[in-house]
Amino acid sequence: MDFCKLIENKDINNIKGVILAGAHHGQEYELFKSCGINKMLFIEPCFPAMNTLTAKFGQNEDVRLVNCALGEDNYETEINVETANNGMSNSILTPKKHLLQYPQIQFHTKQKVDVKKLDDLEFTREYYNMLYMDVQGFELNVLKGAIESLKNIDYIFIEVNRDELYEGCPMVEQLDEFLSDFIRVETNWEGGTWGDSFYIRKKAYKKQLAVILFHSDIHKIYKQEWINECLTSLQNQTIRNFKVYEFCYGHQTIDRVWQHPSGDIRYGYYYSPMPNHVFAENAAIQIAYNDGFDYFFIVNLDDSYSPNRIEKQLEALNNGYDLISSDFIRTWEDGKKETFEMSKLNFIDEARKEHNIIAHPVVAFNRRFWETCRFFDVNGIPREDFDMWIKAWNKGMSFFIMPEGLLYHRVHSQNVSQQPITPIT
Repeated sequence: MDFCKLIENKDINNIKGVILAGAHHGQEYELFKSCGINKMLFIEPCFPAMNTLTAKFGQNEDVRLVNCALGEDNYETEINVETANNGMSNSILTPKKHLLQYPQIQFHTKQKVDVKKLDDLEFTREYYNMLYMDVQGFELNVLKGAIESLKNIDYIFIEVNRDELYEGCPMVEQLDEFLSDFIRVETNWEGGTWGDSFYIRKKAYKKQLAVILFHSDIHKIYKQEWINECLTSLQNQTIRNFKVYEFCYGHQTIDRVWQHPSGDIRYGYYYSPMPNHVFAENAAIQIAYNDGFDYFFIVNLDDSYSPNRIEKQLEALNNGYDLISSDFIRTWEDGKKETFEMSKLNFIDEARKEHNIIAHPVVAFNRRFWETCRFFDVNGIPREDFDMWIKAWNKGMSFFIMPEGLLYHRVHSQNVSQQPITPIT
């Protein structure tokens, strides 16, 4: 798991300091520094590793070193020691399936170590709001000895298990249960039976918002003024803590429309030639999904949006709806405008008439929707969205069409879908 990319995607910029349990040789030091974390408390039980830490960081004012293991109480015990992995697999617990998964790593010796509760160590807890753990199956023991210290912790990066690599090691579900004040926002099962997880305190967690743009040969089919109007409407949103995912799928030109990202709006550009816009939309959403984003907002570059679009739809998503759309104002090239109040219609009644009342250019949805219903049918043009909404309805997704005109939908000769829609007067 890429730690720096993780905290960037989660829009985390307030990590004051980190407690590293199982510091080994302090390999994470440069990683923490590159992420803007300067205050570090390195805790390591094994003497050879502690000697290395002292040589590297003994004179570093930003790093404090403590020689002990962390656990649920204070006592002396033995740690199982290996050398094939340079001591990085050392564990107080007895190796079990670890011996089968990594037969080259054998534990031939033991070393006495002091175990202490994190709560009993003397340090200024207000300096540290992140706990980073690499303790080889001893995670729950460490947490049980850190009840008071956890009150100052907003973020936890921890190794997790779904098999018994060490005897009695907790499964990830047990950690979820213990960390009831936190939410597990990311898990990477790199080792198959084990992986890394990132927890955020519920009160500190901000939902991550992805704005999805996708286009091909955009300047050949859309007027620049249309594109500018769309981008300006995004930059003028009342809520701006989103990341723009721009995906270009053209075969002839590599266009980039988001030329001047605003300082507080994050941005990523992706290019890959694809057969049609549905492939590109699926790919862009999946990239944002893989990055751990929670909510997804579809944007069409020939349309523009009310300044409170994201704010209004975010509120509805937070209230538990899976798929959000809205009423919209349709504009023609001659300046004519017409309001479509789709919120007054019933989705399933209209679907039976083959009438799509979910306006795709102003759709927003959550992770549950994408996990349950992905992907849009790449062979279903021009009704790939309508078929997706029907599939989602049949799978129990909850819909809400907001009774506000959050979309200004432009009608022109290059529209992908020209499906007629009857306005309500």
